[in-house]
Amino acid sequence: MSNQFFLGLTVAIFSALPLITSAQNLTLQRLNADLNQPVFATFAPNASNRLYVIEKEGAIRIVNRTSGAVLTNDFMTVPNVESSGDERGLSGLAFHPDFANNGYFYVNFTDTSGSDTQVVRFTADSIHSADPSTAFKIIEIDQPQSTHNGGWIAFGDDGYLYVSVGDGGSSNDNGTGHTPGIGNSQDTTNNLLGTILRIDVDNDDFPSNAQRNYAIPSDNPFVGTPGDNEIYVYGLRNPWRCSFDRDTDDLYIADVGQGTREEVTMIPAGSGGGYNLGWRLREGTIETPGSVGGPAPADAIDPIYDYEHGNGDFEGQSVTGGYVYRGPIESLQGRYFFGDYISGNLWSLTHDGSPPEINDGGNFNDLVHWQTSSSNGGSAANFSSFGEDFFGNLYILDFNGGEIFRIEDATVGPANGQFGGNVEVSVNNGDLRVTGENSTDQCIIVSATNVPGRFVFSSVAEDGAASTTFNGQNPLVVNGVTDDMRFDIKSGRKVLILTESLAANFVVPDDLRITGTGEDDVIVILDSVTVGGRSDVKTRSGDDAILIHNSSFSERLRVTTANGNDVLFDGWDSAPNVYDEDLDISMGSGEDDTVCLGSMVQDDFRIRLGSGNDATAIEDCFLGTTRIYGNGDFDTYASRDNVIASLLLRHFEQEITNTPAIINQAQQHPTFQEAEMFFTILGLGE
Repeated sequence: MSNQFFLGLTVAIFSALPLITSAQNLTLQRLNADLNQPVFATFAPNASNRLYVIEKEGAIRIVNRTSGAVLTNDFMTVPNVESSGDERGLSGLAFHPDFANNGYFYVNFTDTSGSDTQVVRFTADSIHSADPSTAFKIIEIDQPQSTHNGGWIAFGDDGYLYVSVGDGGSSNDNGTGHTPGIGNSQDTTNNLLGTILRIDVDNDDFPSNAQRNYAIPSDNPFVGTPGDNEIYVYGLRNPWRCSFDRDTDDLYIADVGQGTREEVTMIPAGSGGGYNLGWRLREGTIETPGSVGGPAPADAIDPIYDYEHGNGDFEGQSVTGGYVYRGPIESLQGRYFFGDYISGNLWSLTHDGSPPEINDGGNFNDLVHWQTSSSNGGSAANFSSFGEDFFGNLYILDFNGGEIFRIEDATVGPANGQFGGNVEVSVNNGDLRVTGENSTDQCIIVSATNVPGRFVFSSVAEDGAASTTFNGQNPLVVNGVTDDMRFDIKSGRKVLILTESLAANFVVPDDLRITGTGEDDVIVILDSVTVGGRSDVKTRSGDDAILIHNSSFSERLRVTTANGNDVLFDGWDSAPNVYDEDLDISMGSGEDDTVCLGSMVQDDFRIRLGSGNDATAIEDCFLGTTRIYGNGDFDTYASRDNVIASLLLRHFEQEITNTPAIINQAQQHPTFQEAEMFFTILGLGE
């Protein structure tokens, strides 16, 4: 039999659950196609109908956000911009929060005198134009090489200017101009490379230094301790596009990797900063390949998400950070959009609320791969940047095409469709029906979301025994589930998992029905499921397993298995399973096993076992009237520390040869993730 294969797959699935993904459609409107290498777009506080788009060579152009027309006269061309090479040029623009009164705006660029990073303030005459002669240097940072300049600048809600700075270029943060042994990114003393800076541009702590016209906020993390006082976050390679969530002021940082991983990190508002993102020892969540990688520094945090280099739907080679969507499209609210410059993949995710200290690369609820189409021509590909307008609309800039697109509409999930091409999914009048394909091995994961009635269907690709493959399925999102849920999983080996997300439990509004109609092995896993009505799980003559974990049932749950060596494991870790009415288990003539740990059954608890040699173990349960039937030649029963209203045993041999081992292992390993222990003890791994 093959339950050992099932268990290996089960453990792999649960380790991957935070990474559930879904593919959706996004409609773009091309606003303009006449730009020259655009690298950023933003708005001025008192110019709600305008976008200010910066071009790599130094021009700041004005685009009408409604018509898409570029004004004849540019806002300004920044002088002394060195734009030769892929990563040099004008790269950042930020308007002072009081721009309407003082006319101040700030730019970040590499200069012609030495290709150093310059953050310079200019003064605008109006929302239409600015005078280059008003240049006032805020800070200058030496750049040892031509790459990894960072370049983003923005004001936070605290009124301070944040500046992203790369590690100075070269590979592995190494070579001329890089701190020997540790690189610039881990050197926080007299070294501003590889950081996010936080400075006060309204004051000046260095009146005698023409290169430092700013003050240090008193609550910066290195004030009063060793380290450069300007630094807010360090351990970065090349942060290419950061942003603040305009609702929460959380800071999102997209850091371009070297040869293996791209990463996104979120710094919560009010956290105080001081975080080390790990480069050069770490690339994403792994040790940097090659000679410089190593364990994470003691103060390092992992990203909330990282992805591998490659050409797949969730791969790429150069991340471009974006924004948390706060525009007019309700279905996109709270989704952080980002993309990859090389692969052209566009994604969004939502942060799961984890504190940075426990980041592990899977700290999100919903990762979406967006398929884009333009309503009026063009095609977004080389994402150089994203941009926001005054109203929260989100824009995508295509560097090579010179185009700028606005997100106009999104299909967050069809009510009906095919999952993986062979699983039919439909929602009619609030009822969900899922039908698997006959004679096909399948793994189906259905996950809750933080939106009631919305569920994500996904899968994993996993090779198992006898070259059996559960093919990875194209994800699907469905909406509008308000009533019954029915799963007809048919023939072929099947693994069906109904599971929570980090944001919400899996809620079945009314009845739940799961039916396996084939002769093959089936595993059904209910993880943190709440069922509002009756529940029925029924399988046929394969070697089947039903696992229930942290779940509750408002009405009766009936589990019926036919001829085969079956197991029901009713386990718990953080909370018991709760049955407000009956728990009714009926198994066929195979050698079957039932393990109940920590269950609470308000009414009747029934176990009917067939003519095989069966075993039942019950521990730490609160049970109503309990009836256990066993018709085999050698059946075992063991119970410990239970509250049972009344117990009727029929045809049960009172020998407990194997059951103490079951109880012992259940006591030592009560968590769902270690269910393989139970399967092995019950003889199902043989």
